[in-house]
Amino acid sequence: MTFSKMEGSNSTISSESNDIHKDVGIKKPIEMKLMDLFSGCGVMSTELCLGANMTGVTLVTKWAVDLNEYAYESLKYNHPEIEVRNEKVEEFLTFLKEWESLCSLFLLIGDKSHQKHISPPEMDNIEEDEEEEVDNEEIFEIRRKGYGEDGDTLELEDGLCGAKDKLQEFLTDGFNSMILLLSGDVDVICGGFLGRYALARLVGMNYQARLGMMVAGAYGLPLLVSYACVWGAHHIIKSPQYPLPTHNVVLRGHSPLELESNVVTYDEGSAPELKNKLFLGDAISDFSRMENNESRDEMPYNSEPRTEFQKFIRSSKEVMPGLTTGQQNSVLYDHRPLKLNNDDYQRVCQIPVRKGANFRDLKGVRVRADNKVEWDLTVDREYLPSKKPLVPDYAMPFMRGTSSKPFGRLWWDETVPIVVTKAEPHN
Repeated sequence: MTFSKMEGSNSTISSESNDIHKDVGIKKPIEMKLMDLFSGCGVMSTELCLGANMTGVTLVTKWAVDLNEYAYESLKYNHPEIEVRNEKVEEFLTFLKEWESLCSLFLLIGDKSHQKHISPPEMDNIEEDEEEEVDNEEIFEIRRKGYGEDGDTLELEDGLCGAKDKLQEFLTDGFNSMILLLSGDVDVICGGFLGRYALARLVGMNYQARLGMMVAGAYGLPLLVSYACVWGAHHIIKSPQYPLPTHNVVLRGHSPLELESNVVTYDEGSAPELKNKLFLGDAISDFSRMENNESRDEMPYNSEPRTEFQKFIRSSKEVMPGLTTGQQNSVLYDHRPLKLNNDDYQRVCQIPVRKGANFRDLKGVRVRADNKVEWDLTVDREYLPSKKPLVPDYAMPFMRGTSSKPFGRLWWDETVPIVVTKAEPHN
């Protein structure tokens, strides 16, 4: 699939209107429901909801799924209003099919036209002869397909009297509270899918699909990371264009050749006025100093906001969620390091405090003319009190000896790569 530059557009991706419902006879909904797959701690869905709300669309995350137990616990703690599930996405999707089958079996839905959920009083009005069509044998056949420990031990005995009523009560309560979604319940799905797979699946289901390569630094973040953003939409909806860059950015590396035509940028020859690129100092220069053993969950900032970015991060509820109107956040949360072990802490302390310093500056390492590292055999190898070497063996062959990343210092005037979840110095 290719995406070409549109006539009269400033974007290499799309020139279509941002009004996704224009000319298709669809009224913009008061609230749109979102499902977040591979949700992690919910960063992507939170950002999407924030962005949508700033444009007048009320987008609300209703369901989220992630296999990681800690991500699940974090999202559930911070967003108790979201139905969060801790399981594999494919198992969750399989369960949704079973859920819809059961809801249909108990006449909660018919012909999959369930735009209006049935309340308990309405359930009481179901004709007796219709209710009798629900067969216990059929119900427990479903249960035997994977919800029992042994899979085939449930039998229709006297001990199971009332099981149908209990199951109907559970389904009705879950149906009305929307603990699980049914076909048509969700308006927006987001997640970290494999790009090519997502495109293929969307096209295979007769959806529109497009891909845009977007650099975080070009939108006001001090990050170099590039994102492959895949959008899919129903064929009757006009898909919006990707937002154009707002900031200058220092680029390193390049996009894969097959994705060059998908980079979101301006037409050649245009000279847009962009804001200044952001650096690390623009984001965190107001942070309080911390030590290796920092344990506080909350601490004060060390100064008033120094940059527009810092003001935005601390801004009021009209711009950022979770703050009282007119309030500016003065508390810094979760500013804690991954505590280094004694060996790594001693290594870090010996890295010079200057821009670009890394393990190459430690005693016993020599940098050749081709920028590869080798052991300096003219000096004795230095060891830590633990008897382990100051320069660990794994650092030397990292990226075939060309890397300067192990134990590398970030600096205030740099636009930095994304920080990995486990921010260890060997990364």
